Amino acid sequence: MYSYPPLVDIGYSLPYVAVFCMYLCAYLISGSKTWKQYFSYSHAVFFVLLVYFIFVGFRGYICTDWYNYYPMFRETPCLLDFDEFVSYSNSVFTEKGYLFYISLFKVFCNDYVVFQAFSVLIDLVLIHLCIKRYSPN
Repeated sequence: MYSYPPLVDIGYSLPYVAVFCMYLCAYLISGSKTWKQYFSYSHAVFFVLLVYFIFVGFRGYICTDWYNYYPMFRETPCLLDFDEFVSYSNSVFTEKGYLFYISLFKVFCNDYVVFQAFSVLIDLVLIHLCIKRYSPN
């Protein structure tokens, strides 16, 4: 009989604690007068975005988020076979734009983790541009 790992384990929270500590260090370093000569505010922003991209973009098959998205990614045909794509998109009850996005991505790469990382990268760039545009700093 298969035994599942315990759900209450400190080991599951260690990656989140590590990311929090990295963010805290970046915050403290960016505000320190001693370190300001070596690291500017833009260095801290880049570091925070890079850590976030690696942590969230390459999460793979963690939790239940992938349970619905991975089969959809696997079953969606490549956009190069347009007739099959149209037939598939009419047969499933999913947003056509998301299916088109998956199908267009599969022209270049057929790996779900790379698709996930690319999607997170798009999100990060758009969020960063909005914050940069509407923030007083």
